[in-house]
Amino acid sequence: MDQPYVTGAPSSGGATSQLDLCVDVTGGNDLITNDNLQALPMDCTGANALGADPVQVLIVANPADTLVNSKTTTLNIVVGLKAGAAPGRIKIAVEDDGLGSTINQFATNSGTLQGHPGAAGAMAVGAAFFFDTPACGTTPAQLESYSSEGGTPILFDVTGTRLATP
Repeated sequence: MDQPYVTGAPSSGGATSQLDLCVDVTGGNDLITNDNLQALPMDCTGANALGADPVQVLIVANPADTLVNSKTTTLNIVVGLKAGAAPGRIKIAVEDDGLGSTINQFATNSGTLQGHPGAAGAMAVGAAFFFDTPACGTTPAQLESYSSEGGTPILFDVTGTRLATP
C-alpha cells in the first residue's frame, strides 16, 4: 500500500487502511499458508493491523506429494478493503518456482525491487541469459522471467512523511 511502514520509522503512524488478501483456488492440491508457513483456516489473510506495517503475505503452495507432477492450478487473487480509505497504490508480487505464471488481468509487469537495493547510491543486478544480450545480437538484453523489472517508487522519507516527488 502507499502508506508508511512503522519498521524503521516508528513515529510514521503506519497503515491507515485495512486490506484483506484472498485467493480462490481451482484445481491442484494447494496448501494456503501465512508468512509463518502456518496453514490458514480459510483462503484469506485477515485484515492487516492499523498503525502497523502496511503489508500482507499469502503463500500458496502446490506440493509435489506424489510421483507425478501436481496439477496446474488457477488462482483468483482478491484484495478487499475492510476499513479506512482506499489506498492510492497497492502492489501484488506473484512469485513462482521459475516455471512461469500467467497473469490474465491487471498485469503491470512493473518493478518489484524494494528496500535497500532501491536506495540512492545502491546497486542491484537483473538477470539476462548471455545469448539474449547485445553481445550476442539481442538489443536490448531480454530480462529473465524471474528477475525484477526495476524499482518500486520510494514514496516516504525516513520519518514516514510522504515525499512531494517519489
